[in-house]
Amino acid sequence: MFLLFWFLCSLVLTSACSDHTLCVNHKPSSLHVEGPSGPLVVPLGGAVLLPCSAQDPLPLEGLRVEWSRTDSESVVNVFQQKEIRAELQSQSFRGRADFFPEEISRGNFSILLSDVTPEDAGVYRCGVSSSQDYRETTVEIKLSERLVVRGALHPIFTSVGEEVILSCSVDSQIPVHQLEEVTWKKYPDIPVLLFQENQTFSEFSHESYRERAEFFTTEIPRGNFSLRLKDVRMEDKGQFICEVHTADLSGQTTVIIQQIGFSSVQICILLLCFTSLTLAVGLGAPVFIFLHKRETDRRAMIMYIFLAFSPNICMFIAFGLWSTEGFLSEVIICSAVSLARCLMLMKTAPYLNTLPERWVREVKTLSAPLYYTIIATVVFSVEFANRTGIQYYFYNRDLRLAERSILVMAAAVYGIGSIISARFSLRICSFLCLEVYNCALLIVFIHDESDTPDIYNMISGVFMVMLLLLSLQRHCFQQKPFKCLHIGVSFFPVAAACLLHASVFACFGIRMKNFAHVWTLPFTAVMYVTVWIAVVFVMRRQHENKKPRCSKWRGTGYVCCAVGVSITVTINGIIYLHFLRKHMTAKDYSGYSALMVLLHVLPPAVLFDHPRNIPKLPHIILHLFGSSGLSVVTSLTLALELILKSGTGEPRTLPEMHIIILPFESLFISGWIALQIYDTWMRMRRRIKSNFEAGGEADLQVGEDGEEMEVLSSLSKSPEC
Repeated sequence: MFLLFWFLCSLVLTSACSDHTLCVNHKPSSLHVEGPSGPLVVPLGGAVLLPCSAQDPLPLEGLRVEWSRTDSESVVNVFQQKEIRAELQSQSFRGRADFFPEEISRGNFSILLSDVTPEDAGVYRCGVSSSQDYRETTVEIKLSERLVVRGALHPIFTSVGEEVILSCSVDSQIPVHQLEEVTWKKYPDIPVLLFQENQTFSEFSHESYRERAEFFTTEIPRGNFSLRLKDVRMEDKGQFICEVHTADLSGQTTVIIQQIGFSSVQICILLLCFTSLTLAVGLGAPVFIFLHKRETDRRAMIMYIFLAFSPNICMFIAFGLWSTEGFLSEVIICSAVSLARCLMLMKTAPYLNTLPERWVREVKTLSAPLYYTIIATVVFSVEFANRTGIQYYFYNRDLRLAERSILVMAAAVYGIGSIISARFSLRICSFLCLEVYNCALLIVFIHDESDTPDIYNMISGVFMVMLLLLSLQRHCFQQKPFKCLHIGVSFFPVAAACLLHASVFACFGIRMKNFAHVWTLPFTAVMYVTVWIAVVFVMRRQHENKKPRCSKWRGTGYVCCAVGVSITVTINGIIYLHFLRKHMTAKDYSGYSALMVLLHVLPPAVLFDHPRNIPKLPHIILHLFGSSGLSVVTSLTLALELILKSGTGEPRTLPEMHIIILPFESLFISGWIALQIYDTWMRMRRRIKSNFEAGGEADLQVGEDGEEMEVLSSLSKSPEC
C-alpha cells in the first residue's frame, strides 16, 4: 500500500510541473551567463570593456544585474527595476563605469570602465538574477607594463634666435631597439622630428623646422630623446608633444615654450615702426599749418620733404628686416609700396610748383608710371619665381616655361615703354602699356591656364576699345596733330599685342597639339590690325580736311569718349576680378584682388597732369592722408603683427599685411584721380562760360605743355553750329 501511495503522489507532482505553475525549484536552469576566457590586460589610464552576457534575452521584469569587486564590498554598477541605479555605485567608480542601456534587453550586460587606475586591478563579479534563477561570471583586470615618458617640469622661457632644449626621456626597462617610433610634434599636429627603426628622419619635419630640430644621437641609447631647437622663432611658442610607441605600449609628454622674448632684429623693427609713427603724427600737424598758410621758406620745405620721405624709408627698412619672419610675397610687396609711395607723395604735393622747374617736370610726368612699374615688377618677379621654380621645371617639361618667359619679356617691354612714353608726354601710349602689363600679371596669377585664350581675347578687346576711344578723343575731337610719328607710336601697342597673340597661339597650339582650339587668337589679331588701319585712314582724312568742325560737336564727342574710356576701364577691372575669383581660393582671392585694384587704379592717373584748379583744403587733406595716414597704417600693421605673434605664438595673427595696406593705398590714388576730374570739370565749365559770353569765338587755353588729355585745345577758331 505504501508503494502504491508513493507512486500516485509522484504522478500528481509530475503533471503539476508540466503545467509550469509548480515545482519551479525542480526545473533544470535555462540561465547561462558568459564572461571573457581570460584576464584583460589594460594600459594605465585607458578604458576596458568588461564583458558579461546571457545566451538568450531575458525579460526586464524582475531582472537585476550587479557588477562588484570580489575582494571588497565595492559596487561597480547596478541595473534593477528596469533602470540603471547609479546611486548605488561606490564613490571610486562613479562616472567611470557605465552599462550600454540599449543592449541590456538583448542580454548584453557588459560595462565600460574608463580612466583605469592602479587600484582597478583585480577580479570583478557580474551577477545576473531573474525571477527564476541567478548566475554569475568573473572578469580579471591586469595592468600592462607602464611606459613612462618624462619631460620638462616647468615652462621654458627663451628669446628669438636662441637655442633651446626640449626634454623627453623614456623611464622604462624597454630597450631602445624595441621602440617603434618616437615623434616630436608642435601642437596641434605640426611634425617636428621623427625617430623610427633606429634612424632619424628629417624629411618628416615641417619645412619651418628643417635644419632647426635635431636629437642628441649619443643620448638615444640611454632613452633620452630630448630635442635641440635652434634659431627659435615667434611661432615656436606653444606646446611640443613627444610621443613614444612600442608594439603594445605608448606614452607621451608635453613641453611648453611659454614666453619668447624679442630678438635684437625685432626690437629694431619695433623701433622703426615707432619712429615712423612718431614722425607721421608729430609732423602732420605743423605741416598742415604750413600748407594752409602756404609757407615756402626753408624750414617749411624741410618739414615737407622730411614728412614725405622719412616715415616711408623707415618702413622700407623695417619690412626688409621682417623678411626673416614674414611671408616673402607680403614683405616684398609692402617694401615696394613703402618706397614707391614717395613718388606719388611728391606728385600730389601742394608745394610741388615751388621746387626747381626741372624736378617739377620730371615728377609730374614720371611719378605715376614709375610708381606702377616698381610695384608691378616686384609682384611679377615674385609670382614668376614661385610658378617657374626648379620643381616646376622638372615636373612640367613643356612649353609653359616658354609661355611665361614670353610674358616676362612682354611685361618688361611694356613697363619700359610706359616710362619712356610718359617722359615724352605720350600719355595715351603710357596708359595703354600699363594696361597690357596688368594683363600679363593676370596670366601669371592664374594657376589653371585652360582659360588663357579666352582671357587674351576678352582683355585685348577691351584694350583695343580703350585705344580707339583715346585716339579719337585726342586726334579727332581735340584736333591734336596726327602725323606719322603719332601713327607709329599709336600703332606700337597694337603691333605688340598682335605679336603677343601670335606667340601665345604658337605655344598653346604646340603644347595642346590642337591649333583649332586657339584659332581665335590670330583671328582677333588680324581684326585689330584691320580696324586700326581703318581708324588711321579716317582720322588722316579728317585732318586733311581744312574745314573746321563745330565746337559743340567736338565737345559732345569728347565727353562720349571720356565716358566710354571710364566704362571700359571699369569693365576691364570686373573681368580681372572674375577670373581671379574663378581660379583662386577665398584666401588667395583677398590678397590678389587688393593688389589688382591698386594696379587698375594707377593707369588712369597717368592720363592727367598736375591739377591747378582744386580747392586748397581737400588738396592738403589728401596729401596729409598719403604722407601721414598711410605711414600710420603701415607702421601700426607691422608692429601689431609682431606684438600679437609674440603673444600667441601663432605663425599668422593678422591677415596678410598687404591686404590691409593696399586698400588704403588705392583710396589715396582714387582721391587724387577725383581731384583731377574736379580740375577737368572746372576748366570745362570756364571754357563753356567763355564760349557762351564770347559767342563761340574764344579759344581754349591749354596747359603749360599743351598735352593734358582732359583739355579741349582749340587749334583754330571753330564756328558755332
